[in-house]
Amino acid sequence: MGLINSIVSFSYRVLKLEDQQEMDSERDLLLKEFISLKTRYFEPKAMQQLPDYVRKKHLINSLTFTKRDGTVIMSTEEDAFKGAMVGSSLFKYLLSELPDSRYLMVKRENWHIVYAKKEYLIVIEANDVLASIEIEAIAKDIEKHINKLEYKY
Repeated sequence: MGLINSIVSFSYRVLKLEDQQEMDSERDLLLKEFISLKTRYFEPKAMQQLPDYVRKKHLINSLTFTKRDGTVIMSTEEDAFKGAMVGSSLFKYLLSELPDSRYLMVKRENWHIVYAKKEYLIVIEANDVLASIEIEAIAKDIEKHINKLEYKY
């Protein structure tokens, strides 16, 4: 019996079957994690109409909805990338100095407001300063409509 067990363990090491079993379990974990990620698909035409709808509803000049890294999701602006990067950079700096901040307001010609909601930033330009409840309403409106626009499979 001892000789057979040593031959079997030797053949496992030579054929690297134990390593293969470990790799299979790692691969299975990665596949399960990948499957658990939720992919969201949106109707492109509706996504183009949403920022204008929200802009008109809340009487603001422009709206850009981005990820925190500056990636533009939707916007009413032609040059949305520039505004998204400026807003993202300013907000990152603000968070480095004041970590509990939720939004930033800057007065240039108009008011520029950057609001953080989960992993997203909402960059708003308005003629007048907005109250926090108005900013929250804009964020909830966007979130509600994005959830409606999502394809259901």
